[in-house]
Amino acid sequence: NTVTTDIQNMFYTSLGDSFYDIKEHMWNTIDKEINIHECSFYRYNSDLDSDPYGECLWYFNYFFYNKKMKRVLFFSCQAQPYGEVSDDEEMYYSSPKRMMTS
Repeated sequence: NTVTTDIQNMFYTSLGDSFYDIKEHMWNTIDKEINIHECSFYRYNSDLDSDPYGECLWYFNYFFYNKKMKRVLFFSCQAQPYGEVSDDEEMYYSSPKRMMTS
């Protein structure tokens, strides 16, 4: 699936080999909730005039839609330049292991 490949490439770009520590758990958790193999995928791309992600290194916004289950999963992630995270936002940019186990 090209969507999962694109997402994995984005994470690997930022996290390097540490992405492999969470990869299986992340996809298993998502698959448990929405059954990825039965999904249609949609990507949200903002326009340049009102881009809320203008300062990001990269970002993605995907909707996974499982018609049979009548579920939608919104998967969004963004990479901020190092040092650009405020104290209030720190929890969103914690290490991947802490995010996946909380």
